[in-house]
Amino acid sequence: MLGGHSHLVAPPELFLLPYDTMGKRASSLQLNDTAFLKEGLIEAVRNLEGISIQEAVRCVEEWENEKLTVAETSQWLLRKTKGRYLVDKCPMYAMDKRILERAECFAPKPFYIHLIRHPLAVAASYVKNRFHKILGHDDPWAKSDVLWQESNTNIHYFLGQIPTEQHMMFRYEELVKEPEKILKSFCFHMGL
Repeated sequence: MLGGHSHLVAPPELFLLPYDTMGKRASSLQLNDTAFLKEGLIEAVRNLEGISIQEAVRCVEEWENEKLTVAETSQWLLRKTKGRYLVDKCPMYAMDKRILERAECFAPKPFYIHLIRHPLAVAASYVKNRFHKILGHDDPWAKSDVLWQESNTNIHYFLGQIPTEQHMMFRYEELVKEPEKILKSFCFHMGL
């Protein structure tokens, strides 16, 4: 939904913040059989540069081989957005407070959106999309509940340290029911 606004660049999940370098990111994603998490950054590079997917893959692989830092990659992305807001919408960041805190290092005065969804809907999505297989969990229903609680606790703790003008909270169920109302509120808050 956010990608439709001309002042926003909202690629799929970038999945950058857990890592110091692009090389470490590539190794970790390959080792954990989660290389599909590279796709968001590749798509962002493709769109920002106006190049083919193959060229974007080569560009990201060069960054990985050169051991470019994630901070340098983030700065490249911010430069390419040409004054637009870059949206990094990766739910996995919420699993670790330290990852959330790293966001403060990569952009001047970042803005945070806490999109909260009912835990039963999250659990159903977790099971349906087989995230438990990716993350190596035996009981997907129990693990999804723990992840929901931990993630939301981490987000509340983190946002408690951030000035209130730098974050907003929306309920997923309200967003899908009244997207125009919620997005207008967001745009007003952001001055868009």
